[in-house]
Amino acid sequence: MIKNIFILFVLCWQLHASYPNLSPVTVRHKIEEILKTHVSHNMISPEIAKRILGNFLEIIDPSKTYLTKNEVEKWLQPSDDMIAKIILDFRCASYPTFKAIHREMVAAIKRRALLEEGLTSNSPIDKSLEEESLDIATWTADENGLKKRILHLQILSKKTASLLDAEQKKLYLNMIQKRRQLREEKICDKISQEKWLFTHILKAVCLALDPNTNYFTPTAAGQFM
Repeated sequence: MIKNIFILFVLCWQLHASYPNLSPVTVRHKIEEILKTHVSHNMISPEIAKRILGNFLEIIDPSKTYLTKNEVEKWLQPSDDMIAKIILDFRCASYPTFKAIHREMVAAIKRRALLEEGLTSNSPIDKSLEEESLDIATWTADENGLKKRILHLQILSKKTASLLDAEQKKLYLNMIQKRRQLREEKICDKISQEKWLFTHILKAVCLALDPNTNYFTPTAAGQFM
């Protein structure tokens, strides 16, 4: 049943080619509707709240090239008081914790632009990174870790592009850049950012209740960079 709800949700989204018109109250109603039809969970327990929080962090920075471990640690290891507040906030149709993560991400997007600029203009290509596996399972400790991971992504992208002819190479690299820019714009845009936030809170809830749902937005798969 939970999958059916979100299949309809995605289809509606695709037809309108934009984020659903969600408000804090409609988000709460959607969550209540999902909980009523779920086989195992009819309320947000502390364990589910922790999963929602973790899922949201993964959704907002899947490649872990924006936020550092220090910046997300309080959400990765939430206190009992924080979890209790999140559960209460859901009941009140209020989402301050997720808004705080979102604000941190907006600041991190601005920082990444500066890091990218520095790498492009000053950093030599580290050939050793070509042979290393790209680890996106853990958060980097600091900005130096972010720089290395961003550089690693740049190297892998260029290595893939080198297999293409000149025209395809240019299109491929432009596509990667545009997809990332589009995602960042949606997160930062003051008009649409609230819809983005509410939509991905719902996604985090859905994944917390059913990890196999694998719910993605129409463009999410292509925006992972």
